This record gives sequence, structure tokens and C-alpha cells, in this order.
Amino acid sequence: MIVSISYSIDFDEVPKTVKGFLENDVHTELTGQITEAVNEAVSALEGGNENTVRAIQKVDQIREALVKLDMRLSDCSNILKGYQRELLAEPPVQTQEAVADPDLVSIQQDLGKLAQQMKEAEVGTTDR
Repeated sequence: MIVSISYSIDFDEVPKTVKGFLENDVHTELTGQITEAVNEAVSALEGGNENTVRAIQKVDQIREALVKLDMRLSDCSNILKGYQRELLAEPPVQTQEAVADPDLVSIQQDLGKLAQQMKEAEVGTTDR
């Protein structure tokens, strides 16, 4: 059974992680099990003593490995496409209200009231 899993990494680590998938999974599979199975299938069909049953088993093994490899390559491609899409996306425009901290807004209002009170106090002192 094939399942999809997800985990979180820092955005800047995406290329390095995909590189690891390619090196550790794809390259290892291609240079290891698949190459070995191809060699065994070829050997099973050589030299007048053909073992077609063994060759069929190895070919099926290769096909299954290639399906898994294709899924990993698809994952890598999709991850990199999402990464590229985010790199090219314009940063969201934030309005001043959306950015404003509620405490900051409260402080600004208090300062405005204080400034008004000071003006009123000055006017009251000048009138005397």
C-alpha cells in the first residue's frame, strides 16, 4: 500500500531536501537494485541455459522498482514546482491596519488624547 506523508521544513531547506531524495533514493535505486536486477535478468537469458522464469521475475522486480522510483521523482517534481511557485509569487500586500499591533493602536490613541489634553491645557493657561 502506498501512502503519502508530509513533514515541515524551513522553506530555504527545500532544494537541499529534494537533492537528498534524488541522491539517496533515486540514485541509489538506479545504481543499486535496478542495475543488479537488470544484470540478473540478462544473465538468466544467456548461454543456452535460459531461465525464463527467473528473467520474468527479475523484469517484474525492475518494473516494480521503476514504479516506486517514478513516484519519488513525481514527489520531487511537485515539491520543486511548489517551491518555485512560492519563489516567484509576489509578496502579499499588507495594509497598515492589517499590520498594526492592537497594543500599538491603543498607545497611538492614548497619545492623541494626551496631545489634545495638552493643547486644551495650553489654551486654558493662555486665557488667564
